[in-house]
Amino acid sequence: MNLKKIRFLDLKKINLQPAELSINNIKNYLLGGEYILEKNVEKFEKVFANFNGAKYCVGVNSGHDALKIALMSCGVGKNDQVIVPSQTFISTWFAVSEIGATPIPCDINLSDCLINVLKLPRKPKKIKAIIAVNLFGNLCNYKYLKKYCKKNNIILIEDASQSHGAYFLTNRKKIYSDLSCYSFYPGKNLGSIFDSGAIITNSAQRYKLLKKIRNYGSSKKYHHEILGMNSRMNGISGIFLKNKLKFLKKEINTRGKQIMIYKNYLDKSNVSFFKFDKEQQPSNHIFAILVKNRDKLKEYLEKNNIETIIHYPIIPPLQKFYKEKYNKYKKKFVNAELISKTILSLPLGNHLKLNQIKYVSKKINEFFI
Repeated sequence: MNLKKIRFLDLKKINLQPAELSINNIKNYLLGGEYILEKNVEKFEKVFANFNGAKYCVGVNSGHDALKIALMSCGVGKNDQVIVPSQTFISTWFAVSEIGATPIPCDINLSDCLINVLKLPRKPKKIKAIIAVNLFGNLCNYKYLKKYCKKNNIILIEDASQSHGAYFLTNRKKIYSDLSCYSFYPGKNLGSIFDSGAIITNSAQRYKLLKKIRNYGSSKKYHHEILGMNSRMNGISGIFLKNKLKFLKKEINTRGKQIMIYKNYLDKSNVSFFKFDKEQQPSNHIFAILVKNRDKLKEYLEKNNIETIIHYPIIPPLQKFYKEKYNKYKKKFVNAELISKTILSLPLGNHLKLNQIKYVSKKINEFFI
């Protein structure tokens, strides 16, 4: 076996084809003289809305801004409470805090690392919104969440930053909430070459408001009707993402095959996996395993030229910024803290060959001998 480093992600290889398709369009964009919210952003918005079976899409500067703008468009702000999963990337929590609202943690399922709907408060009087995170590309229990939110008059926002292309087999429309927020950070399955993001919705009223907020609260130049921000997708991202979208289904399928190989070759007595609802097609964004001696295994794999990542070693309520304030919520992140100590994400993506997946599996099995 060639000992060349097996990278967790190789964007140079992954982005080669969409980059080649984009070069001429990017050149024309650079020479065209129009750069802000121009036709290439609009073209991507239409294509991405259609891809998701949604009516509207608003391109923004980042997935983080997508969450903030979505919350703002729903009137969430100072002194409001927003339920967030205890295990997610910090952006989900910061988006809530930055607009003056308070993140309220809800623990996750040990089985899939998604928000545990049975842990939601029975009488959520002060809760204005829920952000459900499709962590690692698996979809949350939206059937339950939609009923819960409708019953309690709560806004449901989907953080779909890791689930581009995921869908339920019974409903291939890929929006299951009031608003669905996406990140196109380069490492995502549908990643740009810049930070960028999008919000999709089926509400014409929300669509108009989202566009205002991303553009200084303005729908007409120099007329600012509401408090907004500068969060506009750039044209190069629009061009690149429109072309990369053509390869997304193939990427998801490739990752799915790689995950099956991992599961077939890894020794189940030492390694366990998350489960997901068989009624869904996940995006296969991350393949994470749960193991004892995680840190030692990671070190061992590094010595064997295998790159791995921990998603995420410190959960949001235990980060320095939140830790002191969230001691009173300890019971709401027991599972999240447990998983953070045993999780390890393995290399995945079309930059890898099948024999490399087998090699990684072999080395993991050897570690436990």
